[in-house]
Amino acid sequence: MPDGGPCVVFRGALKSIVEPKMDVAAYVQEALDGVKDANEAHQGELEVEEIEIVPDDYPTKGQVRHCAKTLAESMLTTTEPSS
Repeated sequence: MPDGGPCVVFRGALKSIVEPKMDVAAYVQEALDGVKDANEAHQGELEVEEIEIVPDDYPTKGQVRHCAKTLAESMLTTTEPSS
């Protein structure tokens, strides 16, 4: 993870003013917690480099953590076929 935490990118339409309507710090913490949960469950060492946020999205408490954990678990448990 970069020093100071992951890079947070806001995704918006070209020339639009991006003003997130959610608690960005809580969103980022949930993402980090989800990856931590997956790492602990699967003895992983994944780190978060970047988090992309859609400013007009309104996830409920726990959704970001669940999605981050699910994505991280997929990365930790999926193996590429050998060639």
